[in-house]
Amino acid sequence: MKRFIALSVFGAMVAGVLVSSVSSAPTPSESANKWELEFSYQTPRCIQVHVPGEDAPRTFWYMRYTVINRTDSEQSFMPEFVMYTDSGQELRSGEGVPSIVFDTIKQTLSDPLLKAQTDIMGKIFRGADNAKDGVAIFCDIDHSAGSFDLFIGGLSGEYAIVKLPNPIQMKVRGKVIEKDEVVLSKTLHLNYKLPGEAAARPNIAPELVSKNWVMR
Repeated sequence: MKRFIALSVFGAMVAGVLVSSVSSAPTPSESANKWELEFSYQTPRCIQVHVPGEDAPRTFWYMRYTVINRTDSEQSFMPEFVMYTDSGQELRSGEGVPSIVFDTIKQTLSDPLLKAQTDIMGKIFRGADNAKDGVAIFCDIDHSAGSFDLFIGGLSGEYAIVKLPNPIQMKVRGKVIEKDEVVLSKTLHLNYKLPGEAAARPNIAPELVSKNWVMR
């Protein structure tokens, strides 16, 4: 019987398919062979925000970043930030995050040009003068988590089409579709180690363990 999978776990299943046939798994080119945006970032930090209507402040995580288009033409910037903790948690930037959290971070950083993820999407023109400053915001990380992986998509035009050994069925917006191939994009992968105690997280920044490009 063919399995039906939700879109949120589709990537994990594809990863399993690729692991089972490592020889055919695509890897990013060593030098950019497609357009690629310059991306700089700061270490993720946590912040407590009092959300209206709630009794106690909530903890959120954010990563401030700057993106510059140094290619030969304007590009479309559609960033995607996904975090996976070693405790099994999946967090997507912006999901479940009230707008007041961005307002609080913007005020804390004293950056009037800082853009929310929905506002930063769109065309990005060439040159440092047209750089965009943004922030990726996540709900709180599990207290039991000791590390997390952060995947950042939308920075490169490089992609690869991978044929699946067996077609799979998946449900998208209530409709069932069959897939016999997937499109993987060049994605920045950051791995961070968290402080030993959850109570120390507001005062001790996560430690960057590794940084690399992957096809995802």
